[in-house]
Order: sequence, then C-alpha cells, then structure tokens
Amino acid sequence: MLRRGLCLLLTAALCLTTGCVADRAAMQAEAEQALLAQQEETLRQEEAERRARQEERRRQAGEVLHAEMEEICRKYQVVGMSLAVFDEEGVFYRQSYGYADVKAGIPAGEDTIYRAASVSKCVTALLALDLASEGKIDPEAPLTRLGR
Repeated sequence: MLRRGLCLLLTAALCLTTGCVADRAAMQAEAEQALLAQQEETLRQEEAERRARQEERRRQAGEVLHAEMEEICRKYQVVGMSLAVFDEEGVFYRQSYGYADVKAGIPAGEDTIYRAASVSKCVTALLALDLASEGKIDPEAPLTRLGR
C-alpha cells in the first residue's frame, strides 16, 4: 500500500515536471489517499499493540496481586474479603477470598456485603491527603466548599 502510494506520488511529480497531459490532480489525489490509508492503518496497528502491552501488564499485575493476597490472607488469617483493582481503563482484577459466612460455609463473592466500620475514615483521609498533595483540594478550606 505504501509502495503504491509512493509510486503514484512519484508518477504525479514526474508528470508535473515533464508536462504530461494525464490528469495530474486525480493522480495526486489518489496518491494522497493511498498515503492517508497507510497512515491510518499504521495508527490502528500501533493502538492495537499498545492495548496488547497494557493487557499483558494488567494480567501480570493480577497474577502478582493474587499471589500476594493469598499470602496475606494466610498470614493474617483473614476470614473473608473482596478486592477490586482498577486503572484508567477500568477494573482489571477482582477476587474474593475466604468466607462471607464461616459457620454456614458460604464463600465470599463479588456481592458479599462487608461491615467496614471505621476503616472507611482512614481510607477517606488518605484519599483526601492525596488530593491535597496534588493541589486538587485545600485541606484548610471549609468542607462546604469541597462540593463546589
């Protein structure tokens, strides 16, 4: 495709310099179309390669996370938990560990409801500190201004 576009472009250039009577505008337009099509195909291929690399990174991260979480659950005798990890493309890892109800033998799952108690306060504070360090919120501002 690229060769064809270049040949057409060279032919059009040759006609322009030698005074060829052929339809120069049509030949040049055809050559430009061929080059544009090649560029679009190259962009599609690059995007597909980028997505494939990202999917591989996500898959590898999921494997590492799974092994680490299994170890953490064993080490700390976690009764049950669910984990979802996401990036700019969305959730790429989700897994539940242990039990939703140990006595009944019901395994934890995506729909398991957990009692977070005061843990959510710590998570919220960490996220607020991250936003403040990025300059997205002012930790000294009244809370009423955060919603605006």
